[in-house]
Amino acid sequence: MARAPKSVSNTVTPTAVPSAPAAPVADEVLNVPAGPRTSAPPAHLHGHARTWHMPWQRMAHTQRLMASFMVSGCDNHLKVGTLLAEASQPETWREALQIQAAIGERLQQQQQAWTRGIDQIMVEYLQLNQANTLSKWVEQEYNIGMQLGTLCFNQLVNLTALAENIQVDLGYWLSLREQGA
Repeated sequence: MARAPKSVSNTVTPTAVPSAPAAPVADEVLNVPAGPRTSAPPAHLHGHARTWHMPWQRMAHTQRLMASFMVSGCDNHLKVGTLLAEASQPETWREALQIQAAIGERLQQQQQAWTRGIDQIMVEYLQLNQANTLSKWVEQEYNIGMQLGTLCFNQLVNLTALAENIQVDLGYWLSLREQGA
C-alpha cells in the first residue's frame, strides 16, 4: 500500500513593504491597484524580499503619479472649456489668451535651449581629433554621448515642470474665476 507523500511547504512569504499613498481620484478613475503585488522572489534572491518589490513599487508609484497628473489635466481642461464656452466677459478671454501666450513663450525658450545645446555638441563633435588609441576614442565618444544624454534629460525635466506649472496655473486661474462668478 503506497503512502501519500508528506506535504512540504517551499513557499517564501514576502516581506510587506509600505507603499506611497495613492492619489485617490486617479486610483478611482483608472482603477490603479493600491499596493505592490505580493509574489515570492526567485530562489537566488532569497533574503532580499524587500529589494524584490522595489522596482514594482516604483513602477506602481510612477503609474499613480502619471494617472493623477492626467486626471488633473483633464479636469482643468474641461473646466476651462466650460468656462470659455459660457464666458460673456471679454476679460475672461483676454486672460485665457495671456496664459496661452505665456505657455507659447516658455515652449519657445525650451526650443531655443535645445537648439543651442545641439549646436554646442555638434561643434565639439566636429572638433574632435582622430583618436590614436581605443581608450581615447571611447573617452571622446562617451563624452559626446553623455552631453547629449544630459541635454535630453534637462529637456525632459523642464518640459515636465512646465506641464505641471501649467496645471497649477490653470487651477489657480479657474479658482479665481469661480470666486468672481
